[in-house]
Amino acid sequence: MKTFVMFLAVGIGAVAGIAASQDAAATAASAPALAVVAEKSEITSVYGTVTEYEPGRSITVAQPDRKWATYAIDRDSDLPPQIASGRRVVVQTITRPGLEKALVRKVTMKKAQ
Repeated sequence: MKTFVMFLAVGIGAVAGIAASQDAAATAASAPALAVVAEKSEITSVYGTVTEYEPGRSITVAQPDRKWATYAIDRDSDLPPQIASGRRVVVQTITRPGLEKALVRKVTMKKAQ
């Protein structure tokens, strides 16, 4: 009887050890996938002419290569008070994972030439 109990204890211990190692292997296998999903923020500067401006919401800029870009404005955006359609500007933006549009960080007015 003593041998049977010992055999049973070893068997239960082995099953528990296998189950624990499978959980650890599953966790380790899924960890690299999370690292691939992580993206970085990107800061860019764009030169162009303001074509549309909605204070507190967005600014649209026509670039020299005839591309248009619309950027979101939030409370941290730094814009000069005299911003308006037709003004030449440099827009510094930041793109973050999960955002629809790039966020404006700073708008600088360019002098007329």
